[in-house]
Amino acid sequence: MDAYDALRSADYYGATKASGEAFLSAVCCQRAMRGNVLRPGAVVGAAGFPGAPVRIDRRIAGMIDAARRGETLRVAPGDGRQFIAAGDLARLYVALLASGCNHERFVAVAPEVIPWEEVADTVVAAVGAGRVEVDGGDAVTPAVFDVGHTERHLGAIPSARAALREAIRLRCDETAP
Repeated sequence: MDAYDALRSADYYGATKASGEAFLSAVCCQRAMRGNVLRPGAVVGAAGFPGAPVRIDRRIAGMIDAARRGETLRVAPGDGRQFIAAGDLARLYVALLASGCNHERFVAVAPEVIPWEEVADTVVAAVGAGRVEVDGGDAVTPAVFDVGHTERHLGAIPSARAALREAIRLRCDETAP
């Protein structure tokens, strides 16, 4: 997927995002206003302010819960996801506001795919329980978001790996029994 692919929502959440984009586009065209869309993927990092809860992807939260119960975390071979560090997303918003872009769409994730196996290994290490097993089925090819347009206009997007590890560690610390 890239910034110009047609929006196809898989759930109500996605439908609200798509309708919001359509509404923004219509208002900007009617009022001759500048308007752009930044489509962030899964955002990872520390909480926004001291004492705030660490929000994390549902799949990762489920892995943390399962590891705490001592369960095996099963992942598909080759499967992964692109994330974006909260600080990098903020930098993209600032770059977009400073840009001359108008009526553009941008995908906001780091270009690298982080394997779910690595995420599960990080969870098991942070929790100190559970284990990871890669299912023996066929390798999965993850959906990859093309961020070339975003990087050309707003700058390079670095790896989210360190922010992901930190978010997992913080979430494990705050939800520890």
